[in-house]
Amino acid sequence: MSVRPMTPRPHDPLAAAVDEALRVRREADRFEAAWPRPPTAEPFPTLTWAALERQLQDLASPERARLVPGLLAPIRRWAACKPPEMVLREILCLASVVLEEPAPGE
Repeated sequence: MSVRPMTPRPHDPLAAAVDEALRVRREADRFEAAWPRPPTAEPFPTLTWAALERQLQDLASPERARLVPGLLAPIRRWAACKPPEMVLREILCLASVVLEEPAPGE
């Protein structure tokens, strides 16, 4: 079934939210098509979002540590709508950003 994206109307938060949810669903579908879930696998240890945020902040430079909550928020917000491996990939991408060496003057 093909889902046609809605064109958000100005000042229509419901239409914008529906468009965003449909975009996330399409991303998750593409991800699962590229990387199907393995039939069986050893489970990943459970951790909390607070623990993840704390560790990312501790690993980052002081300047980048301040950015972690804002960068992690969208990942957390949409995590329930995405395959776990996709969420992990987004967390790893975030980690690479916060662990990157600060630019001179940063």
